[in-house]
Amino acid sequence: MNQLLFIILFILGLSLLAFFFLKKKAGTKSAIFAVACIILVGAAYFLVQNFLISYSSPEEAFLSNPAYRNLSPEVISGDETALVFGMDHGKLNFVIVEKASQRWKIGNTFSTKMNNYSLTDGCFATVYHKAGTQDYYIMVSIRSDEEHEICDNVGSSFIETTAFEGAKNYITHFSGNREDYRVSIDGKDYPLILND
Repeated sequence: MNQLLFIILFILGLSLLAFFFLKKKAGTKSAIFAVACIILVGAAYFLVQNFLISYSSPEEAFLSNPAYRNLSPEVISGDETALVFGMDHGKLNFVIVEKASQRWKIGNTFSTKMNNYSLTDGCFATVYHKAGTQDYYIMVSIRSDEEHEICDNVGSSFIETTAFEGAKNYITHFSGNREDYRVSIDGKDYPLILND
């Protein structure tokens, strides 16, 4: 779906460029040319990133962003994607990369969804999802030094991670959209809305 959008934008940009050469008035000609160039450059960037650039590992894809080069990425692999994240001065940086044959692609970052939930005082959950896939990543963060029992109603295994300082962090992956998805923290259930 998103690739189709960028192809349409690319064609629109080409059409505006063609219209530019057919238009006779100089004032509107330069405005049309500027808009056409912006659309073409933006669409071409996303098309090149989606079709031509790939990486040998999810970590390599994450570290290709110059802002993330000094981070130590953690990876949670799904069926169609992988969630890669790293901390930078207390800020979580993440990307969901897509599997493409034996390689990894960053793809369109606009199709990555993130929903935050405040479950209880000091306890938060975040759902990460790449539109068009069946992979969901659930991160639970609890501001506490104590150990907690975290599970869900689909039998996923939560692992502890170092995502946020000053909190216990647990993350899991599961595949398939569930309207009745719930995460359980120390025996108490909390429903989370999963949407595409």
